[in-house]
Amino acid sequence: MANGTLSSAKLKKVLTALEGNWKAEMEGYHTYLAMAERDTDPVRSQVLRHLASAEWEHAELWHGRIVELGGAAPVYHGKPGGEADSLASRAGGIRMALRRLEIEESRAIASYGEQLKGLGDPESIAILEHVIEDEKDHYKELGSLLRGHYPAPSGAHKISAQAVLDEMLAKRAQGRKQ
Repeated sequence: MANGTLSSAKLKKVLTALEGNWKAEMEGYHTYLAMAERDTDPVRSQVLRHLASAEWEHAELWHGRIVELGGAAPVYHGKPGGEADSLASRAGGIRMALRRLEIEESRAIASYGEQLKGLGDPESIAILEHVIEDEKDHYKELGSLLRGHYPAPSGAHKISAQAVLDEMLAKRAQGRKQ
């Protein structure tokens, strides 16, 4: 269903919320990807890549709904590394960066939960429900990384030994180029 059941004012409110969701997911994607590329721990790097992939999927869901409602396709204007640079520059290293990301995931869950109450667009609410479950998993995965445990990511993605080996070899090759 397109925007036939939404008033003009309501449609504008929904599109504004969805565009904000898209932007946040894209920033998360770029942040996780940059952190994965910089991380020296190959398993943790793979978990971060998994999280980046999930954020990309969420952004695609929001993008599709925005266009379906007649909104302009959003364009990412953020930093190529998302918030990775500001996270990395803080004292505390990777553990502090992971903690900040864990906090951001909890904020996203709360924000999406608020949207469930007031959005009023059933198709967007269905996306919200899916994304909230994923964000809860991300929160748990980040918490596990903080405790030094490597979670088995939920869903179809599993950390494979080959992926970790490939990550290790790529990082070693990068070190030799410098």
